[in-house]
Amino acid sequence: MLKIAVFMEKVKNKGRIIYYKRLFKEKTGQVVRDTVFMGKVELRNSNIVIGKNVCFRGDIILDGDGPIVIGDDVRINHGCYLLASKDGGITIGSKTGIAPYTYIIDMDHGTKAGDNYHTQPDIVKKVVIGKNVWIAQNCTILKGSVIGDNAVCAAKTVITGKQIPENAIVAGIPGRVIKYKN
Repeated sequence: MLKIAVFMEKVKNKGRIIYYKRLFKEKTGQVVRDTVFMGKVELRNSNIVIGKNVCFRGDIILDGDGPIVIGDDVRINHGCYLLASKDGGITIGSKTGIAPYTYIIDMDHGTKAGDNYHTQPDIVKKVVIGKNVWIAQNCTILKGSVIGDNAVCAAKTVITGKQIPENAIVAGIPGRVIKYKN
């Protein structure tokens, strides 16, 4: 009985991988041969470029109408949400790891007093995450943020549109450099 259950799980996983590869081809026009899908990927954005050997590990949402560019050997974990706007975008450098429940967005609403937030124009600024960056669990990366190569964002850090230098370790709300890698 156990052998049948293991076999059925393998068939299910293979079917999911085939489905997502076809979905990416249909929505983005891109063939993703070596991309690994280990859970549900909700593809609400057709303006996505994915590098080689990318791994989606769990329920992930790729949203918006702006460019999302994901480099080679990137790992994006369960519960992550990426929203890219038409005039902005999100770029993730190669060999970057993004832990579960990270939120990356390139826009927010205006904050003019007296107006409803949904009637105010969006404020959009591109988000750039460098190469070999580690973003720990529950981080929030907001519009205009630029994270340098080899940086680390500690768990629950909020990057509020700042430039984070290479090799920096950032923590807190808002995120501040607490030290540098040796």
